[in-house]
Amino acid sequence: MGCSQLLVSISLLTGCTQVFGLDRPQQRADASDAVTDDAPGDAPDVVAPLACRIYAGSDHTCFIRTSTNMLLCVGDNTYGQLGRGTVGGEDATPLAIGAGTLVGAASRSYHSCAARTDNSVVCWGFNDVGQIGDNTSGNNRGAPAGVMNLQTTGLIATGRAFSCAQRLDGLITCWGLNDEGHLGDGTLTPRLTPTTTVLLNGTATALTLGGSQACARISDGTVRCWGSGGHGQLGDNGTSDRPTPVTPPISGVRQIVTNGYNISMASGAQTCALLETGALKCWGDNEFGQLGLGTASATLEKSPVDVPLAPTAVEIVMGRYHVCVRTAVGAVHCWGRNELGQVGDGTKAQRAAPTLVQLPRAAVHIAAGGLHTCALLDDGTTRCWGDNVEGQLGDGTFTQSDSPVVSSICQ
Repeated sequence: MGCSQLLVSISLLTGCTQVFGLDRPQQRADASDAVTDDAPGDAPDVVAPLACRIYAGSDHTCFIRTSTNMLLCVGDNTYGQLGRGTVGGEDATPLAIGAGTLVGAASRSYHSCAARTDNSVVCWGFNDVGQIGDNTSGNNRGAPAGVMNLQTTGLIATGRAFSCAQRLDGLITCWGLNDEGHLGDGTLTPRLTPTTTVLLNGTATALTLGGSQACARISDGTVRCWGSGGHGQLGDNGTSDRPTPVTPPISGVRQIVTNGYNISMASGAQTCALLETGALKCWGDNEFGQLGLGTASATLEKSPVDVPLAPTAVEIVMGRYHVCVRTAVGAVHCWGRNELGQVGDGTKAQRAAPTLVQLPRAAVHIAAGGLHTCALLDDGTTRCWGDNVEGQLGDGTFTQSDSPVVSSICQ
């Protein structure tokens, strides 16, 4: 599996210098002091190889240590999403699974999937409509189960009730719920295994899934989106569901993210694209200010709009109703709904514009869960903030924090 295939949420960085589709220098940020927008030093936007990659779900957090290829998860285990062989409860202490064979993961809502060293895929957690891909539905999986008939390049993604992966032939295949066109195959037929392909009309280099919508970055820098469009989250200037991909009017895209964790996706659906220039465009619902426009509004943005106050960014992540970006100097800015401190500015005040998170060192990687956020710092330590009722911050407690706390994730 080549470095060019390890993109966005499944990047391994085990010797690869490629992150989110771009080659970056193998240097470390000079950030011994608190990080601000004008932090000194020629800090790169990544450190390669990273100690780990963080994958945040609705109320749980998983990560892979690149030195061992083992996955560890903390937080909610109601549906078996911690992958430990049990279903129910929660745990604030990481426990390794995978026996050193998991080389990239995707964790979004209530289930997770991971690529293995032999190019096969395993999934675990919530399986109400067949999103695990083992030809069953209605039986949650507390331990990784093999996805049938799938060999992957390593590009995988999970949504609320569906999953997708890139096959070795370069085509994207999806499985699970399909009543709003989730699977992008031109039908509304659910699939218990990956048997169809997304009609992309291009080669995907990155993939993101939300509550009921999906988007792929194409090799030419354009984007294709499909699935639920009721909140304008597909970016095609409409609110119709699309069982085949549409092309939002946007190009030069470096990274694409879309949200969705709710079992019932009543509101909050939006999508953002980070451009090669570092600029940011978003579209969809702005009820909680999550489009970063400076105001919250019930008016839908059905086509990409500029986020005017966003700093020049190198990484973007999206939670249920909040968004965070990382800059080249390692500063992290977040905005959107903040009732549990997921914005990380020490308050619970809703933020309609990017707000700086106070971190002791430069961040080299970020991840957003449903109502929490984590950052890997340049010294290999981790800080997390937001909801922690299930122990998803990984600090050994179940105490919510509206500012960053030291986490055992990645250590």
